[in-house]
Amino acid sequence: MKRLLYKIFSGEASIEEIRIVKQWVEESEKNKESFLRERKIFDAIALSKDDRQTKENDNPGSIQPLKNKSLIYEILKITAVILITAGISFLYFKERRSVVDDAGIAVVTVPAGHRVNMTLPDGTSVWLNARTTLRYPASFSKDKRQVFIDGEGYFTVRKDEKRPFFVETGQYQVKVLGTSFNVDAYSDSPVFETALLEGRLVIYDSNNIRKEPVELKPNERVLLKDGQLCKMPIEDFNSYQWIDGLISFKDQSFRNIMKEFEKCYGITIVVNNKNVYRVVYTGKFSYSDGVDYALKVLQKNIRFDFRRDNNQRVIYIN
Repeated sequence: MKRLLYKIFSGEASIEEIRIVKQWVEESEKNKESFLRERKIFDAIALSKDDRQTKENDNPGSIQPLKNKSLIYEILKITAVILITAGISFLYFKERRSVVDDAGIAVVTVPAGHRVNMTLPDGTSVWLNARTTLRYPASFSKDKRQVFIDGEGYFTVRKDEKRPFFVETGQYQVKVLGTSFNVDAYSDSPVFETALLEGRLVIYDSNNIRKEPVELKPNERVLLKDGQLCKMPIEDFNSYQWIDGLISFKDQSFRNIMKEFEKCYGITIVVNNKNVYRVVYTGKFSYSDGVDYALKVLQKNIRFDFRRDNNQRVIYIN
């Protein structure tokens, strides 16, 4: 069984092998504990390999060194894993709610704390982050391919020059032909960001407030600031490791890290202890670790307490 577990952790297992492990895990608490123990060992080995390739970080708030790969696709490598927490087990590709409305539009919703990989009717691959909803037709039209997203998605679009691919958000429209890019556009957040990893794309203002479209080249991103779209180079690829199930950050403030936790886990974090803002952090956590574990690790770098209100889904930092 250990050999099979490591095939799953490394993304080499077949669907049938994943089903076998899922059934084994659900048989007993002992099996769940064994799974989690082996997963932690696997992660530790993987991190130690990364550490040998990375210089030690001098930042006093550093949690652990991050990957510093020369190839961005090593950073963004897609893996198929089972995500299991105490009392909850599921196949990652089943942890989504999918319905088809009266107009024949498929609606996929990803729960907090998880992410999903799926293939659209044209062969386009998309990763959906936590709390993301994607709407798309069962079959695309002859002249264009159009999807609607509320949340964050990483798209690898299948090239089709005769049918451009459009991603619609609440404010902006992203047009591509064949490319890899990340869109962050939650309706409950003022943040809008699109990052281009490969290919070419153009961003239009859906409300026609900005007349001129913004065109991105590879390794460029656009960010909404004070109502304006600002284009800039991608300086840190760690934030796109969410497709690997990681919340990853480099030299980030406590405030920004809490925003990532809120986005991932669908909670509200109220910070009453302002001393936590004095330290910047570098590190990474697995989605399956959970927010409580992540906060306990952060406590090792600066003193604070936290209290959870499960009824209101609020965490207070004191």
